[in-house]
Amino acid sequence: MQSVVTEYESYHFHLLYDAVLSLAGYLIVLVICRRFAIHDPAPRVKLFGLVICLPILGEAAAFVAYLARPDPQTAVGQIILRFHEECEFCSVLDEPVFLSSRPHLVLQGLFVLALISIAKSGLGRIAFSQIVAQCSPFPFDSFPEIHRHLLHVAEHCHFPLPKIVISPHMMPVAVTYGLRQPVIVVSQGMLLHYSSPELESVLIHELAHAVRRDNRWNWLIGLLRDMLVLLPTSHLAWQQMIASQEEACDDFSIFWTGRPLDLARSLVKALQYPHSRELAWLSGLFLIAATFRSANAVEMRIKRIIHAQRHGPQPPAGVSVSLPYAAMVFLFLLYALPIAVGC
Repeated sequence: MQSVVTEYESYHFHLLYDAVLSLAGYLIVLVICRRFAIHDPAPRVKLFGLVICLPILGEAAAFVAYLARPDPQTAVGQIILRFHEECEFCSVLDEPVFLSSRPHLVLQGLFVLALISIAKSGLGRIAFSQIVAQCSPFPFDSFPEIHRHLLHVAEHCHFPLPKIVISPHMMPVAVTYGLRQPVIVVSQGMLLHYSSPELESVLIHELAHAVRRDNRWNWLIGLLRDMLVLLPTSHLAWQQMIASQEEACDDFSIFWTGRPLDLARSLVKALQYPHSRELAWLSGLFLIAATFRSANAVEMRIKRIIHAQRHGPQPPAGVSVSLPYAAMVFLFLLYALPIAVGC
């Protein structure tokens, strides 16, 4: 005789199921963005950031579903319990994974990873503050036109012009540092090797990072990425998100300068210099907009800029940007499904 289940199972994770949904979310967003040519990078930044957040937000939805389940003695509760007994879906989800049935260990692990990520960010803040303290102010007296243009752009965006300083490094590099009050750091090598129009294009690109508050966004999403370090989709989505941010700032720079080839030439010059080991660690901090990318990533940006120069603005997307958002909401609800049906 079949035993009657009278109580729900205690709350537990469905780790393999969660990992499958995370992979599905990444692939759905990636395929839709590429297949339907969503050229505007701004929604892509949000979508890939959402992919990184999906496991935690989805598990939060699952816990809410767990709290909202009707009492097992009610008619609806009895239906859920009977479904759990007879449905093969639940037996598949009751996976023999050690941590699945021990949510407290999972939460403790996520808490430790969050502390490590915050400590990494704090150490980076201290180290980079020391670099900034040794920098000299940007010589705007020698570049009055650039100064006027930067002030105009900042005023139009209703954003105070960030402090701009010069580091002594000879490698051409510009980074945007800081969470509350961003600082743009330009290397001495960029002043020596870049023309005034190229330098202006780069500075407006970095101003775009500050205006868009990319550093704050990257700190938050980077924290979640580090908490979910075992999920490869988090790192893949992070790379796509950062690439989209760079494209958005490229578009911002091109819009305000009207000179896409100057920005393209500045990227070409950056590729001609080997990356300094002293500065390479900057791309791993949450406090600055990511700058150090693979040569392939920079080449893709150059090709995109040249294509825009030759063919004009990209045509509108062949599909509404709401489609990937709808797919993410659907996956978000799927996280709560096992708990909702008593699995």
